Amino acid sequence: MSRFVEFQVGAIPCWAVSDAGAPEPMHVDDWKLTAEPDELQSWFDARGEDLGAIPLEWICLLARLGDKYLLVEAGSGPKGNGNTGCLVAHLRELGITPDRIDTLVVTHTHYDHIGGTLDAEGQPVFPNARVVLYEGEREQLALTAPVSYVLYEAAQDYLPKLGDAVQYLPDGGEVLPGVRLMACPGHTIGHTGVLLRSQGQRLLFTGDLFYHALQVEHPGWNSQYDLCPDQTPHSRVKVYQWAAHEGVTVLPAHVPLPGLGRIVLRADGGYGWEPLT
Repeated sequence: MSRFVEFQVGAIPCWAVSDAGAPEPMHVDDWKLTAEPDELQSWFDARGEDLGAIPLEWICLLARLGDKYLLVEAGSGPKGNGNTGCLVAHLRELGITPDRIDTLVVTHTHYDHIGGTLDAEGQPVFPNARVVLYEGEREQLALTAPVSYVLYEAAQDYLPKLGDAVQYLPDGGEVLPGVRLMACPGHTIGHTGVLLRSQGQRLLFTGDLFYHALQVEHPGWNSQYDLCPDQTPHSRVKVYQWAAHEGVTVLPAHVPLPGLGRIVLRADGGYGWEPLT
């Protein structure tokens, strides 16, 4: 079974590429969402879904812009769990070797997104790539206890080692022609989306803004991994409102392949997730 899906954004060829060998079933309790257990049970029961077997994916985005290759997210690399850490192998199946990646955007510094930037010996996996982050993510380097170490460990572990390869851009900063950052902080201090535009079409890669459709319908249901719990819901609503109004295609990092969908405005004024097939 292929672990990538090809699609177009206007004239830009794109691929949603998994970092995992297979979707991984997980229990909703692993996220420790800020929702009552009976609320979660009701949500899943109403859809005939099992809250103990949510198919979790690890999606990265590959795009070809002229003679340049853009990669969004580096996957887990040596930090993988045995199932994850497969991004480079899947890129090779597409005929893309790591040295052909010119620009790598990392939406935020958690291991499953930045861990694949360095190999087990600490050497760059994508030797010719600049590594782009939203400028707010630099603040992850200054975090200390009492913040949970897992929420900032990867920033302190990776950003210094990447050194001069790292480039920080402001909100709206141009990564490449037709590619800009769209800051949506909260999951980390400098979490960002990545917006592609071509021939009137748009794709927003949202990283970990939401893990699952339930966080589209309930933007206040944060997970234990949302560093700024007061800010994250505001970022979600802001992006949902814009994406629903504009009809933008959305690609999150953790929904099952092909991963593409749209945020839609519901009759009750809330938002919903509509997968695209």
